[in-house]
Amino acid sequence: MLIRVRLLLLGIALLWLAPSAFGQAPEIGGLLPSGGLRGQTTKVRIDGKNLTGAQLHLSGGGIVTKSLQVTPNEEQLTAELAVESGARLGAHEVRITTPKGVSNGSRFWVDVVGNHVLEAPMQEGTPPLSLDSLVPTVINGRIATRVGRDRFTFTASAGDIWTFDCFADRIRSRFDPVMELVDEAGVNVRLAQSAWESDPRFCHKFTKAGRYFLTIRDSEYNGGSNYTYRLLVGRLPFLTHFSPRGGQPGSVVDITLQGTNVTAQRASVAIPADAPNGTYWAEVALDMGKPALIPLIVGNEQVLNNGANRAVQRLPALPVAVDGVFKDAPSARFSFHGTAQMKYLFDLLGRRIGSRIDGEIRILNAEGKEIASNDDAPGLGKEARLEFTAPATADYTVE
Repeated sequence: MLIRVRLLLLGIALLWLAPSAFGQAPEIGGLLPSGGLRGQTTKVRIDGKNLTGAQLHLSGGGIVTKSLQVTPNEEQLTAELAVESGARLGAHEVRITTPKGVSNGSRFWVDVVGNHVLEAPMQEGTPPLSLDSLVPTVINGRIATRVGRDRFTFTASAGDIWTFDCFADRIRSRFDPVMELVDEAGVNVRLAQSAWESDPRFCHKFTKAGRYFLTIRDSEYNGGSNYTYRLLVGRLPFLTHFSPRGGQPGSVVDITLQGTNVTAQRASVAIPADAPNGTYWAEVALDMGKPALIPLIVGNEQVLNNGANRAVQRLPALPVAVDGVFKDAPSARFSFHGTAQMKYLFDLLGRRIGSRIDGEIRILNAEGKEIASNDDAPGLGKEARLEFTAPATADYTVE
């Protein structure tokens, strides 16, 4: 089970808040499609409210708004987005401004796999959409009504391994997806839904040839304009683990890879020197001639790749990020030198990076006595985060 621990000296941050504008600010419901291919122009429909006078803003650069039209009722916007061939992969923040304010955020995903857009909701009784067994694709859809569902069919050969990866939370959708895979006889093959604050994704090896059916729906059978999704589906490599989880801007990260249909066990990723702190989606070449995108955490702190090491490690000068995995033991320990009355922040990333751990942080003094701990930090679910003030200048252990 993967972990990443961030250990920082606490400082003071000042946030400047813009005054609220007069009137009703614009709102974004959902984008369809919610992503596009590098080097192509994608026509996007944005449903929302109060869109008159809208201007579209996308973070990260590499995406240009070529045209923009708003319907007379102010509830829909259509834009042509030109994605440059060198545009940053992954999520780009989307916001709308009008003279009355700034909208909530949504996301547009720049990808390396081609799009198929479901322009209208699927009606019950219509045949399921046939998927090409040879060409992976990204289905962009929306569950527009309650009890709505989208249905797909494809033919698999015995021994085929398919990947199914539904993007919802990653594009800021309200959709809580459930994927159900059945065979021609209606027998359930696989069911997957959101878990540990992560979108559902799985791969499946088919033991017998035949026709299969995939249904996608909301876990509570809800629907609406903001119940959009991106479904990556096809015969693709499926990554289950990579380490380390990030690096500093301008660094080259040597990554260990594990997964299904992944025989290349290592990859080297150069993080651009101008990469902002946060998530950087890196493209790595995998088997079958197919690339994969992996989310690297970019920060100014140095990275210590601890692996599955069970020995107590001495931390270098703070701040530092520690990458590790619980393989042979359910805990790891690190020693550090604390200064009296200095504040230290320990942030354990588990489920936020797709791990199954239910994390806990403990601080021990030189005698091995617990003097601070945290389990399930407020607002972080099963994640642990601890702010620790050193009572004296001394050595401490964080577990």
